[in-house]
Amino acid sequence: MRECKRLIKEFDCEIKDQESRNTPDVSKQLNEKKQTMIKELNLYAAMRKTYQNSLGNQRIELFDMGAGGSDPAAENSLI
Repeated sequence: MRECKRLIKEFDCEIKDQESRNTPDVSKQLNEKKQTMIKELNLYAAMRKTYQNSLGNQRIELFDMGAGGSDPAAENSLI
C-alpha cells in the first residue's frame, strides 16, 4: 500500500510539472485517472480491513467454542 501511495504521489507531481504543457482536456483526463487510482486504493484498504476483522471474529469464535465446549461436570469426575 505504501508503494501505491508513493506512485500516486509521484503521478500527481508529474501531472503538476507537465500541467503548463498539456491541454486542459489532457490535464482533466490525468486528474480523473489519479482519482480513479485513489478510489481503487481506498477500496482495497476497505476490503483488507473487512477481511482482517472477519478473521479476528473467527478467531474469537474458535476460542469461545473451545472454552465453552468443555463440560465442568466431566472435568470434576476425573478428580
